[in-house]
Parts: sequence; C-alpha cells; structure tokens
Amino acid sequence: AIFIGSLGYFNRLNMAKSNVYRLEEVHVTNTPRGLGLLKVFYDSLLTPTFAHCPEHMDELSVLEESIGIQSDPDTPDRLYVTLLVDADDNVCGGVLYELYGRSFSGLLSYVVVAPHLRGRGLGKQLLSTAVNYLRELCPKHTGKELEAVFLETEKSSAEEQNEKIVTTRLHLFKALGYRLLNLDYIQPSLGPEKPSAKNLVLLVYVPPPPEEKPTLSPHTLSAFLTEYALSCSSCDGQTCERQAKMLQRVRAAALKNEPWPLLDPVRALEPQFSS
Repeated sequence: AIFIGSLGYFNRLNMAKSNVYRLEEVHVTNTPRGLGLLKVFYDSLLTPTFAHCPEHMDELSVLEESIGIQSDPDTPDRLYVTLLVDADDNVCGGVLYELYGRSFSGLLSYVVVAPHLRGRGLGKQLLSTAVNYLRELCPKHTGKELEAVFLETEKSSAEEQNEKIVTTRLHLFKALGYRLLNLDYIQPSLGPEKPSAKNLVLLVYVPPPPEEKPTLSPHTLSAFLTEYALSCSSCDGQTCERQAKMLQRVRAAALKNEPWPLLDPVRALEPQFSS
C-alpha cells in the first residue's frame, strides 16, 4: 500500500540553494551491496512509515527472497526495488514494485522518501520511474506490452492531522494519470497472522492509446486480482470469502466484456474528509 510520495529529479539534483545532493538511482539486485541497501531502506524508512499499520508490510525476508529469484525465467511474479542513494551510500528514498507476468500488469507496492527530502518532487519521480521500468520489463519477460499498473492507498485517515496527507496523495496520483476502480476492494493478507488491511482502495494507471481516454478491461482486472491473491502467503476464512465475492463480481463483468468503470480519485474520495 502506498502512503508517502513526493519527488523531482534524482541524478545530481540541486535540492536546496545551500545544499547539493548527488543521488544515484540504484536498481537493487541479489548482491551484498544491493541487499545491504535494501535492509537500510527497510529499517530506516519503510518500517517507521508503516509503524501504525504493520499489516500493510511484507517481511524483509520475503523481499530478499523475491530479489533472489528476480532473474529466474520461470518466475511469473517479480519484485523490483529502485533506491535513491547519496555519495555516502545513505538511502534517501525508494520504491518497490512488482511485475505480474500472467496478467501483464504491475503493482506499485511501496514508495517512501526520507523526511528531510519530502516535498521536493522525489516521490513523483520514483513512481514515474517504476512505471517506465515496468513498461520495459513486461515485453522482455512476457512478450506482451504492459496493460495496467495498480496501486493500493488509504481512502481516509482516522487521524485528523493525516487527512491533508491523504488528500495531497490523491491529487498526486490523479496528476500522474491514476484512476480509482469502482470496486469494494479487499487486499489479500500479506502473511500468516497478518489481518487484511481494511482501509485501502485500488487505483490503476492504464497506458492510453494516443488521444484516447484510458479504459480497463475486466479481463485484465480479474487476472491481476487472481494473480495477486495467489502470490500472497495466506488468507483467513473471512478475508477469503470477501475476496471471492469481489472476484465473482469482476468475473461477471468480464463475461459482458465491458470496460471497468474508472473514477476520479479526488472527486470520489475527498468528500469523505468533510463528512
């Protein structure tokens, strides 16, 4: 689930008039440096960001294992991590994203920027980089073009001081072309004894043909939701039942072969804060 994002340009970026940060874009691979940077990112940025909702997080061991099988040609689901690192190997931000090969789709899992660098456009740039990389990877590994990129995000905040953050995030996603799926979304459980997150919605970016409004095929949505659920570790009975009902609705729409409704995320969700 994506909670924090806000960015700009990374390489040799002048972040402030009195301070120049030289940020390297690092695609994490199964090497000592790569896994070391991943652990730093996980411990220093990801874990504090999700301290209020640990059920939204994968375990570090799961991420490390996924990085280890990244190059396996028989692996349909691949995890990728892009980090922003300064000259001293300090991790300043990062994005985790997944390619789901059977549905020709991507999932933006997490994006976090160091607190002292937020508000400078780095989150936006990380999200764009992830999408561009997924568009390169999908044909390479599947032989077909990327059909959609999904992301989960909070639809509201129980804490009044965080409502502005949620609203800002929705405006960011809208500006990047993401639309809200008109769907009673149920996230799969991310591990044993981890409850399914209940406060999430699903957004999607569909690479549009020139001069056309993006539409999402219900077949793509159904394939992604099925593949995503199968990739997760476990599912309690109640969550599985709710997911089954969600998939049943999507599959019924697929039989009609009608595009899935896509909504403006700001218009659809922002009024919740004033109610």
